[in-house]
Amino acid sequence: MDLDGTLLRSDLTVGAWSQAVLRRAAAAGLRLLVVTGRPPRWVAENAGLLDFAERIICANGALDYDPRAGVILAHRPIAAADLVATVRRLRAVDAAIRFAFEQGLDFAREAGYEPSVVPLPPVHQVGDALALAERGATKLVARHPHLAAAELAGLCAPSVASLVELTYSTSQVIEMSALGVDKATALAGWCADEGIPREAVAAFGDMPNDLTMLCWAGRGVAMANAHPEVRAAADLIAPSNDDEGVALVIAGWLDDPTGAW
Repeated sequence: MDLDGTLLRSDLTVGAWSQAVLRRAAAAGLRLLVVTGRPPRWVAENAGLLDFAERIICANGALDYDPRAGVILAHRPIAAADLVATVRRLRAVDAAIRFAFEQGLDFAREAGYEPSVVPLPPVHQVGDALALAERGATKLVARHPHLAAAELAGLCAPSVASLVELTYSTSQVIEMSALGVDKATALAGWCADEGIPREAVAAFGDMPNDLTMLCWAGRGVAMANAHPEVRAAADLIAPSNDDEGVALVIAGWLDDPTGAW
């Protein structure tokens, strides 16, 4: 399941009832994973909300994180050469674009990049985007002072399609991961390792960065508040995140296993 707009309510909490349902689901044998665009640093600060999860896949599939041990379990970063080329191409598209970099457990940005949903960590590096890109990154984030994420994504995607996967999960920024890395590939890889067929997987999401995961899973579930493209691609529409739709659907499956699929 995704976090923002999916499991998390608008106040960025998980309801007590939802937590109880998810713990009951885990105890009943469901394998619960969080698959989010958020970085591991946010997950580490809020691990208590997610203690039902067997694994947390962060940064749109680029990194698997264990918040209990505070360690990275798997990392699929953007190579430095591809990252430098991406920054150069996007600067050529529009010089007003500003960049930030999730780099494992660290964060860096160029001057002028302002936070969006996830606040800036109190300790981070500020420098020239090209110099920062030379280290590679887990995820590249970009924003424009006058363009919303959907418009910026449409403007930028053709220039970098051969270098990175580009998507967005908020109205403010676009997000890029290594070519071939997204929520679906990370989830599918874990399922393959565990011997779980896609037909036995349900995925919950609300934004374009969730689309690949919902389309890959045997059952794709969009929230009532989801982006129109996500709702159109889903097999099932759940109640909204503020109505605790993830837990409502899972509780129904627990109470009526024969009707789950």
